[in-house]
Amino acid sequence: MTYQEEIDLQKRKFFALAERLDSFWNGFSGPDPEWDILYPVRSAKGRWGRCYACRYKKTTGFGFSNCLRATVDAGENKFDFDMSHIWFNRRGTLESADDVLAWLDAVEKDPAKANRRIAEEYPNDERKGVVPRSVVERYVTGYSIGKALGRAKSKAFSDIFDTGYFWREENSYVENMTANMFFEYCRIAYIASERKDDHLDRSLSGRQMYDRYSDGRYGALLDIDPDSPDEFLSWLDGKVPCDKHGGDHPWEIKRGGNTTHIDLYVHRPRHYDWYPDGEKKEKMSRTVKIGLCGHHIGRIVETVKMFLAIKKAGLPIWMSDAQSVRNRILGLDWIGIIPESDTLHRGWQDFPGDFHIADVMHFSDFGRNRRHALPFVSWEPLPVILPRTFAHSN
Repeated sequence: MTYQEEIDLQKRKFFALAERLDSFWNGFSGPDPEWDILYPVRSAKGRWGRCYACRYKKTTGFGFSNCLRATVDAGENKFDFDMSHIWFNRRGTLESADDVLAWLDAVEKDPAKANRRIAEEYPNDERKGVVPRSVVERYVTGYSIGKALGRAKSKAFSDIFDTGYFWREENSYVENMTANMFFEYCRIAYIASERKDDHLDRSLSGRQMYDRYSDGRYGALLDIDPDSPDEFLSWLDGKVPCDKHGGDHPWEIKRGGNTTHIDLYVHRPRHYDWYPDGEKKEKMSRTVKIGLCGHHIGRIVETVKMFLAIKKAGLPIWMSDAQSVRNRILGLDWIGIIPESDTLHRGWQDFPGDFHIADVMHFSDFGRNRRHALPFVSWEPLPVILPRTFAHSN
């Protein structure tokens, strides 16, 4: 079969699948109907797939847990088929639409039997849920932030939190901030969080350390008068010309990806306009807030060490989302479990905000300890697939 013949065959299958969906109850993504279908893979015993479909007007988009993507435009008779992210079992992937169509026939024939099979057979490795961090720490190495940080520093941070330090935002306020003051913060932070692979040269000044170890896209911070509060505030307000507009990362003091770096950030306090006209308002106009943000599980220990060292030096400092940091150190929060077919990157965003999920994992990470961890997992309900005739079958 030629490539074009295969595409034409897939087009017929997906047009048939898009039409078939209208026979089944759907949910909604905003005003648009959507379907979430769990289905058995016929060519592999015990394996299941997941098909997401969403329709806008006459266009239906399909996404599969095996990374297959397809789009059907019934109005324009157009079809798009994307297998670019599939590295293995491409032949089996080409049967995905057939698998879903066959499963919808089974669901329509006996909805109760089909959904019972989903509940009994759908693999835990492909489910989504939450589990207490204390359970993960017991059965999986590398998830105990408190152990990695050490008992003394863990207690120190927890004690600071319990004093109500983070309820008083003024603990982070600095008046008449300068670039050199910021670089001194950096020097303390680099030394406190030093790792073997940092190859830190402690003989360097704070300015030199920042120049060498930060992201490098400093946005003219190294070009202003280092001892001038006025120039720092002008730079902070974007009034200093810079050749790197649109690509500045001046706060990224430890390099990493978009979720794996550490920021030492400075910005205007949000509440300075609460002060009445006069001396206090004038003082607040020259005040900035300075804080740390590095919540990735691979960077949080460094970030907490930075915070403790800066505070010990008697300098104002803040920590973003300090309650989450405290709970993660003490093992009091929950870890999100996401399907094996999903990437861990930004996986915490898939959970409601009131779950306070900061770290995610795959259930397979428990390895041989799956059966021990299973009683402590709270699973998200699996989607139910029902034919439209189901409600009227009685």
